Amino acid sequence: MSTLQIEPIAQHADARGELLKILPRACQGEIYLVKARPGASRGHHVHHNSGEWFAAISGRGILRAICPESQEVREVPLHGVRVYVPAGWAHAIFNTGETDLVVIALADAPYNPEDSHPHTVPAP
Repeated sequence: MSTLQIEPIAQHADARGELLKILPRACQGEIYLVKARPGASRGHHVHHNSGEWFAAISGRGILRAICPESQEVREVPLHGVRVYVPAGWAHAIFNTGETDLVVIALADAPYNPEDSHPHTVPAP
């Protein structure tokens, strides 16, 4: 089983084109936004057949991922990076700021509700 990939995103004062910097490649699956209010979390699930890229668009937060097989835990601040969570890793985002956290997510494959299973990810 592979592990998370973490890649820096160039930060510029001019936000034009930032979406292209966040997305690592052409979309093979779906792109969606996830919003979490201050102190809240979102996600808490695992995909057994697809992975997802995550990057914060606004706000401050943390992505936590757990490998259910090995119990390895990875925690990544969602600021200035994009993070790939491979298939088989449970994951959730946690808002650690004082404003809404907005995260863009890019799935490897079209959404399949049968591939998404609840899995609690403990808070940081």
